[in-house]
Amino acid sequence: MNPALERSWKGPGVAKGVEFSPNVKVSYAVTQQVSGGVEYYGAFGSLNGFDPSSEQEHQFFGAVDLNVSPAWEINFGLGVGTTPATEHLIAKLILGHHVFWGNHSAQR
Repeated sequence: MNPALERSWKGPGVAKGVEFSPNVKVSYAVTQQVSGGVEYYGAFGSLNGFDPSSEQEHQFFGAVDLNVSPAWEINFGLGVGTTPATEHLIAKLILGHHVFWGNHSAQR
C-alpha cells in the first residue's frame, strides 16, 4: 500500500497544491520467480477538496512480477480505467535493476 501525497512545482497542476494519489498491490507468489496479482492506482485530487468523481483517476491492473535474477525484476500488466479522466485500456511494463551498495554478499 502506498498512500502517496503528490505536488506539482510547475505547470497546470501547481494551483491544486498537494494531491492524494493512493496505490495498492495484492499479489500471490506462484513460485520464487513468478507472482501474479491486482494493482490499483488512483488520483483523487487536492487535499483541499477532492475532484468530482468524473475527474478522478481510478485504474485497475492484472499484473505479473518476474524475478529473473538477483539483479533484475520485471513487472507487466494490462489495466482498465474506470472513469472518464483515465485511459480505458492501458498496458504497462516496468524493468527494475537492483543497485547494491557496499557488501554484495549481505544482499539477497
